[in-house]
Amino acid sequence: MSNEIHKGHCQCGAVTIEAAGPPNWTGTCHCTDCRRATGAAMAAFAGFDAGKVTISGDAFKEYESSPGTYRGFCATCGSRLTFRSTKWAGELHIHTGALDDANKFAPQGNAYTKEKLEWVVLEPDLPAFSTFAGDEG
Repeated sequence: MSNEIHKGHCQCGAVTIEAAGPPNWTGTCHCTDCRRATGAAMAAFAGFDAGKVTISGDAFKEYESSPGTYRGFCATCGSRLTFRSTKWAGELHIHTGALDDANKFAPQGNAYTKEKLEWVVLEPDLPAFSTFAGDEG
């Protein structure tokens, strides 16, 4: 994945994404906010340096879901596309399901498992963090 360009788009195609090279990390988030934002049991992300990501399309919008936290989506079809936070300045998290080569982005770990739905079974070989990786304590 080192020199690859990873392409993706929203459901209707009004917004496109290109990310260069390998992600810094991949993982799932089980927090209530991510679940509500996606309507899914968890959100799967690949974290890229923001400078390596290009988002095109006038339909791309962001919503500040909490102070310093922005969730990107297509204003036409509603597809969730990105997450960024001042906590990880310079990084953009792309929802892996929006990428054409999503199979290449298997999660390396699970975050916010303290809010995980009871019926979700975690992969036993992956690290699990009760909050965000690095925030344990």
